[in-house]
Amino acid sequence: MFPKPVVKSFLRLVSFTLLLIIVGLVKGFSQGETKKAVTKDSTKKTVDTIAISKSGLQAEVKYSAKDSIIYAIEEKKVYLYGAAKIHYQDIDMLADYVVINWATNELTAEGRKDSTGKIKGTPVFTEKGQSYKANKMAYNFKSKKGKVMDLHTAEGEGFIIVTKGKYFKEEDSGENIIYARDAKYTTCNLDSPHFYIQAAKLKLIPKDKIITGSAIMYIQDVPMPLLLPFGFFPAKSRRSSGLIIPAYGEDANRGGFFLRNGGYYFGLNDYYDLKLTGDIYANGGWGANATTNYAKMYRFRGSLSLSYSNQIIGLEDVLSTDSRAVQKSQLYNISWSHSQDGKAHPGSSFSASVNAGSSKYQRNNSLDYTKRLESSMNSNISYNKTFIGTPFSLNSALSHSQNTQTGDVSLTLPQVNLNMQRIFPFQTKNSLNNNTWFKKIGFSWNSSFQNTVNAKENKLFVDGKPNDSVIKEMRNGVKHSLPISTNIQILKYFNLSPGFNYNGYLYFRRDIQNWDAANKKIIYTPQRGIFYANDYSTSANLSTVAYGTYRINTGNFMAVRHTVTPNVNFRYTPDFSTTQYNYYNTVQYDTLGHTRKYSYYEKGIYGGPGQGKFGGIDFSLGNVLELKMKSAKDTVTHTKKVKLLDGFNISSSYNFLKDTLKFSNFNISAYTTLFNNINVNANCNIDPYKANNINGQDYNKFILEDKQSLGRITSASLTTSAGLNPAANKKEKEMSKYIDPRIRYFYPGTYVDYTIPWNLSLNYSLNYNSSFSFIDKKNIGAINQTVSMSGAVQLTPYWKIDFRGGYDIKNKSFTAPEVKVYRDLHCWEMRFTWVPFGAFKSYLFTVQIKAPSLHDLKYDKKKDNRTY
Repeated sequence: MFPKPVVKSFLRLVSFTLLLIIVGLVKGFSQGETKKAVTKDSTKKTVDTIAISKSGLQAEVKYSAKDSIIYAIEEKKVYLYGAAKIHYQDIDMLADYVVINWATNELTAEGRKDSTGKIKGTPVFTEKGQSYKANKMAYNFKSKKGKVMDLHTAEGEGFIIVTKGKYFKEEDSGENIIYARDAKYTTCNLDSPHFYIQAAKLKLIPKDKIITGSAIMYIQDVPMPLLLPFGFFPAKSRRSSGLIIPAYGEDANRGGFFLRNGGYYFGLNDYYDLKLTGDIYANGGWGANATTNYAKMYRFRGSLSLSYSNQIIGLEDVLSTDSRAVQKSQLYNISWSHSQDGKAHPGSSFSASVNAGSSKYQRNNSLDYTKRLESSMNSNISYNKTFIGTPFSLNSALSHSQNTQTGDVSLTLPQVNLNMQRIFPFQTKNSLNNNTWFKKIGFSWNSSFQNTVNAKENKLFVDGKPNDSVIKEMRNGVKHSLPISTNIQILKYFNLSPGFNYNGYLYFRRDIQNWDAANKKIIYTPQRGIFYANDYSTSANLSTVAYGTYRINTGNFMAVRHTVTPNVNFRYTPDFSTTQYNYYNTVQYDTLGHTRKYSYYEKGIYGGPGQGKFGGIDFSLGNVLELKMKSAKDTVTHTKKVKLLDGFNISSSYNFLKDTLKFSNFNISAYTTLFNNINVNANCNIDPYKANNINGQDYNKFILEDKQSLGRITSASLTTSAGLNPAANKKEKEMSKYIDPRIRYFYPGTYVDYTIPWNLSLNYSLNYNSSFSFIDKKNIGAINQTVSMSGAVQLTPYWKIDFRGGYDIKNKSFTAPEVKVYRDLHCWEMRFTWVPFGAFKSYLFTVQIKAPSLHDLKYDKKKDNRTY
């Protein structure tokens, strides 16, 4: 044991030594900083915390390094090696080598060479979620200013490459800003971009905008003869507003040069936006368009577009008095789509699909070749409501149909249906004996109201107001239907369904017909009021299903199965054209004094009670053929079924109460699918009676009596379609390409799907119709045949060809041919569209940048029927 005086002396010495060390440390950090340092071996992570007094920094600085940390106390520096991390407030720095200078409150960071000489661990500076990558960086904690060398950063959809730049925060706005010289802007994500815009000066406000001075565009490091006096590029990751640069060109029909689709985009909020664009032409024509997209999650989404065109075709010649030299017209188009989320309002739904306007609008204004070829426009706005807990439901709709070739318009404003599902009044809850025939008696009910008008497009409005004469020709009415039926099983294999059906018609107008001897025609005189008519019928439907199997046992073929579905319906309907019902009258229809019966309601929206008594049968026969084969893929039954004929149906009717022509025409239809890809449909209508040579009317003699044939074909059709797509059921690997939904919005029709190697669709249609010729005094048949084809071929991962077209065999002419060629050029794209002949003969060659912000930076070469 040591003596106590010795121990006390030793403790005093240790205390004095520690005091000297503390004084030295305080002297070393003369700016009021205190430090707690922990150094560990290179295989463990180290974490050092610097606590700063109020006179120093505003928060603590945390740093760590994976390799080692070296403290140079006299130099007032800390050296961090290997995956160094620095954290200060909302700033993070990652680099392989970092030096912290506490004398100047600065840090510098850079990467280090590995054993292969490659630089690794280059600095990544992150502030408020925005990251910057550079070969070397310097940052001051107090001034929050920094310097960067060889900076690479992503801004919006673009990338910025800076050789030397300065980083600081503006005190007024609080925005982080980078000033740079000899900077590059590009949307190519490669280290050596295919193109870039090099600016002498550049100002970057992260997540906001990029502003440049004079700049030159480079492609493959070759300068282009394109000098930009200044540049402005949006860099916002959120929705923002901005100008839409118009496309320019020339249109021979509209007097020369034009500016088209220029305007402004309003990024209003997260729920809806607004795009306003306009066109202007050299001859004074102009157009305007307003488009908005709206959406609310779990509620609804949709889009609305309103377009107007003050169209002037040709140039006005002050020396010419021919008014036909210039054609002026005001065209418009409305497009609206709306869909409701099914969970938004359980039991009710609202949807809209509207495409309406002037028939010539798309043909004269659309840049989409498909829309220019459209021959019809259709619209439907519907609201459906199910009354939960009841058998009732409500369906309402506004609809519109328009033929753009003839200008015929049909409007239904509105159509309302109130339905009651079938109920069984004699059934009781929790009863085990609800299968008796009277308990199967059920009935449903339907009530509908409809108001329609048919008119020419140019007759709908007069002086901007609805045409009164068109309104007077509106057809409207109410119809009630009440079907009652039950089901009885007979001899286990037959189903008998007796029924009674009642229809009631309520109209507010009926038409009286009279012969106009002076003009030799029938005139219609409307009679307004409240008129009610009804009809009814009884029926008993008997059906069954029979199966037959023929065994083959040859090779892989085992058997052929034939399924037959006969159906016989006994039906009775009174003759409602008799005088007791007062639904019909007679009218003279020619100069010879011949008369015929007509219905007051034959032009009614639901028609009316029928003419003639029917007491007979409707019969039909359905057939299905299946082949049973051996299959090694089925591990259970080792067999598979292949349908040879999906359906072969024959139907007709026989009226016992008619004096002549008791058979109706025979309808024959067949359909099948061959090789899982080829669909074949055939239909035929056969008249069994002979026709006279005076007016082509049938008379009571069968064609079969003369052993000529079973009957006369009045109409027939054959359609075949085949779709080949080897990748349809396979998950394709997504190609490396740039897809942005904004391209579809601002530049519709430019999206290209590169994921399908190839597909081909072939269609063939044959139609036959027979009509009586008063000149030849016989029935003459007309045959129309068309062939159409469309498809796409992906030659390589970056080349794709789309094509489509058709051929009218009767007229020996091609219809709507079009060829499209696409080339994916990484950050660029090339497309060539060619219509080789026809009314829209044209071609368009385009090379452009993919990114929407630079989508108008392109080269176009085109020619069509509207250009010089």
